[in-house]
Amino acid sequence: MYNGIGISTPRGSGSSGYVQTNKFHLRGSRMQRRETQDLEQVMADQSMHRAPNKDILDHGRKRQMVLELLTMREELEDLGMDEEEIQVRLDNKKSELEASAKEAEPAKNVHETHAVALRKEREMDTLRDAFGLKAVTEGDAFNRELQENKRAEERAARDKAQEEKREALIKQEKAALKAEKKKKKEAKKEKKLAKKQEKQRLKAEAEEVERKAHEEAQQKAREEQDANDE
Repeated sequence: MYNGIGISTPRGSGSSGYVQTNKFHLRGSRMQRRETQDLEQVMADQSMHRAPNKDILDHGRKRQMVLELLTMREELEDLGMDEEEIQVRLDNKKSELEASAKEAEPAKNVHETHAVALRKEREMDTLRDAFGLKAVTEGDAFNRELQENKRAEERAARDKAQEEKREALIKQEKAALKAEKKKKKEAKKEKKLAKKQEKQRLKAEAEEVERKAHEEAQQKAREEQDANDE
């Protein structure tokens, strides 16, 4: 016996108890094993969530609508209405059902596979919108190339946002410097204007003093002239 294979003792077996391999067993190539297959195809074959078939759902809605119209026809016929009036009411009812069927969701008590899948899909969409998540495909987390591309895109978007932020800060600093320069220029201009006005005022006062002094001198000269004449 070797490694749990063979008889515990050759006594009474008519053999020596020597364990041999099976020469007729052919092993398959490792390249043909399932674990070497493409991961995307494996995930597609083993998909847990399948999208609902819209054609089957539409067929179920139409079937339910026809059944409801037939039930209504039987009730109207039992009431003894004319065929024309029955047809008019049926047409109106059909229009109402068609209008309401476009936005109607599958009933909660419907256990048909595609109706359940549609309800599940809408629930997942609502939950995804509530958490602000992006739509994902099953198996994307194991796709190295896709994840690397996503990281590269996120990195590029982050770098772009930082560059835009830096440019905005530079523009803001330039605008602040420009405003400060303009403010200093206006202050300097106002100071120059005030200095000019002060100079003009002093000049005007000096001229006024000189004029008064000249008038007083003339007045004094006339008085002296008058005094001499007398």
